[in-house]
Amino acid sequence: MLVMVLAATLAGVAWWGARSPQPAPVPVIDLSGVEPARAGRVRSLLEAVRARPEAGEDWGRLGMALRALGYRSEAGQALVEAQRLDPGNARWPYFRALLLEMDDPEAAVLALREAIQRCGNDPPTPRLRLARWLVEQGRTAAARAELTELLEAHPDHPSALILLAQVAMNEGRVDEAERLAGRCETDPRTARRAAVLRAQIHQRAGRAAQAREMAYRARSLPNDAEPPDPWEAEAALALDDPRPLSDQVQRLLAAQRLEAAAPLIGRLVKEHPTFAESWLLLGRFELLSRDATAAEKSVRRHLELEPQSVQGWFQLGMALLAQERFEEALAAFRRASELKPDHGPAHFNQGLALLRLGRPAEAVTPLRDAIRCNPEHAETYFLLADLHLRLGDREAARRCLRAIEALKPGDPRLVDLRSRLTNSG
Repeated sequence: MLVMVLAATLAGVAWWGARSPQPAPVPVIDLSGVEPARAGRVRSLLEAVRARPEAGEDWGRLGMALRALGYRSEAGQALVEAQRLDPGNARWPYFRALLLEMDDPEAAVLALREAIQRCGNDPPTPRLRLARWLVEQGRTAAARAELTELLEAHPDHPSALILLAQVAMNEGRVDEAERLAGRCETDPRTARRAAVLRAQIHQRAGRAAQAREMAYRARSLPNDAEPPDPWEAEAALALDDPRPLSDQVQRLLAAQRLEAAAPLIGRLVKEHPTFAESWLLLGRFELLSRDATAAEKSVRRHLELEPQSVQGWFQLGMALLAQERFEEALAAFRRASELKPDHGPAHFNQGLALLRLGRPAEAVTPLRDAIRCNPEHAETYFLLADLHLRLGDREAARRCLRAIEALKPGDPRLVDLRSRLTNSG
């Protein structure tokens, strides 16, 4: 009987061994071309995998880091092992999909669907990315289904709305496209794409003047901010790299989402105090929070770390302008435009500071420089037209009027400007 039990036990061990594969070998990585701090971080991740080869999370962190450094094959092997050991974690098929995107798009879609099966719409990034890939492949019906499901969970997600608007446009549903684009035109994350789409809609409908006005508007807007990808931010943290976290904060600040940005800025300042961008972002956050004194202090700390920072000097000027320290603000804006002569906002704010200092004649040149850099900004023409009228130069004011009429023919302020031009004669 004992022999039979022992035999059964041994058979069970043999069966388990056959059905339970051995952990994958730890990859050997040549880190000779990697900067020392990052190489040290990868070595730590490799040691963690050697110490706990059965830990899927450790394999996953290694895979994320290797992908970020361009070790595609080794990253793929590590992520496959992570998914085998930690099958419920959506991150591992998600990052596998990103690796497969260029080489095998269909396999990438399948991996992305695996990730979505595990995470659903939280975070929304995997489903949004899948919908975008499907649109690029011309599979609009499948993309619409994914976006509809995403919007059921996140009804006001701007990137999903604008992508659905594009799908509607591609399918010939022009009214639906216009309605969806209208919901996106005031959000900094989608305003430019919404304006481009509405220009196309006006053009298709034969509304040439509206199409031109919307096209001008699109050109005057900054590029839309990409939706934040929390898992990409985690991948950056695996390398102790603050830049993706910084990019995420910039997107949040551009969208005026101060509450969401605050804890991330706190992490940047605490964990990366020598990273100059940490202090610039803190200064921008404080300026948006209407604490110009604190913003000045933070931006000056940024400039200590990066004295040639164009954005640093510009944000310092904004902080000083908010404190009505116009002479100092003027100097900061001038420094920004010296470092980057085509920085239109720096020229514009020089003109504004000079006007606040009661020096209108001097304000003409920087405002003209602002137009040279950004000829699509109607606001500068309005300010310069007003200034020319105050200085008695009706012909220069009339030239500004003609430029505004081309840029924004429906702007209601044109009525007042035309009246003032007529009365000034």
